[in-house]
Amino acid sequence: MGSAGVDVMVGGAGADTLRSEGGADVLYGGSGNDRIELVDVDFARIDGGSGEDTLRLVGDAMILDLTAIADTKLRGIEIIDLVGGGNTVILELRDLLRLCAPGRELTIEGQDGDFAEVDLSGGAFVDAGVIEGYATYESPGLRLRVAEAVDLTVTL
Repeated sequence: MGSAGVDVMVGGAGADTLRSEGGADVLYGGSGNDRIELVDVDFARIDGGSGEDTLRLVGDAMILDLTAIADTKLRGIEIIDLVGGGNTVILELRDLLRLCAPGRELTIEGQDGDFAEVDLSGGAFVDAGVIEGYATYESPGLRLRVAEAVDLTVTL
């Protein structure tokens, strides 16, 4: 767990939980299925590393606008969890390509009151419908899944 100041946290070989308590933290998940928790979106850099890594927004009314941050600031994340309450994620095709390796998928978890704004134009995505409780969008080599409870706006 970090502090309210600037922290650098590095996970090990297993499944780690790294929690930023705010500020310009640097978090590296390492190998394994890691969970990175944020109380704000003022981080300096996050890299989930290898494995299936989750970025959890544990604050309320947080807006993670991936279109407004540098491409090198957030990498190696396969799940974004809007768990805090009333949280929003905004992303476009280039963000999806940056977060996920080819052949992988990004899953957005959330609940009623959470929002996702997604622009997949130019990526040859198709709406595959709802599969196992997730609105699913597929293109050659990439998949986006968004929990049905999340209020979703998507542009194909």
